[in-house]
Amino acid sequence: MPQRHSSSLLLLVLSAGGTLFGAGCGQDPGARYAVAPEFEAYVARFESEAAARGEPLAITDLVVAFSESGFSGSELAECELNSDESPTIRVRASLWEGSNETQREQTLFHELGHCVLRRDHDPSKDDDGLPSSLMYPLRISSVVYEQNRDVYLDELYSRRGEF
Repeated sequence: MPQRHSSSLLLLVLSAGGTLFGAGCGQDPGARYAVAPEFEAYVARFESEAAARGEPLAITDLVVAFSESGFSGSELAECELNSDESPTIRVRASLWEGSNETQREQTLFHELGHCVLRRDHDPSKDDDGLPSSLMYPLRISSVVYEQNRDVYLDELYSRRGEF
């Protein structure tokens, strides 16, 4: 049975001011890279942000595409991991179109955290009651994400393979 990890559309309302190797390392003959053009810039930025933190990453086994079916709830995107298939991120076009740039980056980076870094959800919060990780199970408000983006990305790349 596939593992599914998703980004919820529920917004968290808050009031508050080594080396990584990409999935497919060793070039698995079944590896497939099929990222829709709408998502290419986000995947490239994800790799760039990893490199900027001293954690170079080359993603060679990933599918990212629009889909309107198969979602278990009202999530914007979902990572699906099957042992015999490339990691796949499905994104609802109907919800993507209504999302701003911050929400899009946050959603794709969260799902790439599941599909590429093999991160699980992290429900922990800091002393101010803010999510401690981009892998928080609910979408973080855009304002909080923008104000803490570097902290969230530092944490994201520092903890890999938590499944």
